[in-house]
Amino acid sequence: MTIEHLIAFNIALLAAIASPGPALLVAIQTTLSSGRASGIAIGCGMGLMAAVWTLMALLGLEAVFQFVPWAYALVRTIGACYLL
Repeated sequence: MTIEHLIAFNIALLAAIASPGPALLVAIQTTLSSGRASGIAIGCGMGLMAAVWTLMALLGLEAVFQFVPWAYALVRTIGACYLL
């Protein structure tokens, strides 16, 4: 991966994070209903997950899933449980 790819990837990630969507609505709702500390906590959690997602993408998680197919099902199940 070249530096140009890394910069382009992070610009796309920034646009995805900054665009309004369900995560932004949850952050706003939490801040308004539970206060600033809860809003900061949810923002930190979303930032942490964006960083983990970026790290996994950079480490080539897709290559791992090709070699270990059951790992994809495991990660998908964990993600579904997290969303529930």
